[in-house]
Amino acid sequence: MTHRQGIRFTCVLLATVAVNTAAQTSSAGPESAVPCQAAPEQKARVERYEVGFPASRIRGGGARVVVRQPLTKVLAVVNDFERYPGFIRRIEAVRVVEDRDGHRDISLTVPILNGRSRLSSVLRFGSPRRTGNEQVLASSYVRGNVERMEIVYRLEPVGTDQTRLSVEMLVDPKLPLPGSLVTKEVTGAAAHFVNNLRKEAERRP
Repeated sequence: MTHRQGIRFTCVLLATVAVNTAAQTSSAGPESAVPCQAAPEQKARVERYEVGFPASRIRGGGARVVVRQPLTKVLAVVNDFERYPGFIRRIEAVRVVEDRDGHRDISLTVPILNGRSRLSSVLRFGSPRRTGNEQVLASSYVRGNVERMEIVYRLEPVGTDQTRLSVEMLVDPKLPLPGSLVTKEVTGAAAHFVNNLRKEAERRP
C-alpha cells in the first residue's frame, strides 16, 4: 500500500467509526465530518555555500533554492527592490535613489546586532546578463558605512515552470571582525533572502 492509499484508507476508517458511534449514541449532537488532512507538503530545500569575490579578503556567502514559478516571474520579484521590506524581515528600508542610463542605484539599510547598529549601502544594478543557462543580476558598491558590499542574483530555469534562484552576498565591514564570522553571518543572510524571495514569488499569481 502506498503512502497516499494509506491516507485514504485511514480517512475512510475514521469516518466509519464516527458514523457507527453517532448511531449507537442517542444523545449525540449533529453529525460532524471527521477532519482528514493530506500529508504536509515537503519544505523547500535551501542549500547554503561559500563563494569567493574578486579582490576580497573575505569570502562571501550564498544560498540557492528551487522556486515553483517560471524565470520571468521570479526575476520580476527580484527586481521589485522597494517592496523587499514587506517580505524580507531583515531589511529595514530600500529605495531607488537613481534610475537612468541602464542602471539603478539602490539604497539598502539592514539592522545588525539586534538593532543596535545598521549597515547602509548604495548598490548599483545594471540589466540582467545571460551567462550560459543563467540570468545574472549583479551589483557594484557605490558608497556606504562598510568597506564593500555586493549582491549577485542567479536565475536558472528548471523545466518550463520552475527556477533555481541563487543569492550571493559579500559584506566587508569596517570593524576588525574575523572573516570566518562575517562569512557565516552573510551566508545565513543569503539563505534568509533567497527563501523569502521564493515565498513571495510563489505567493504572487
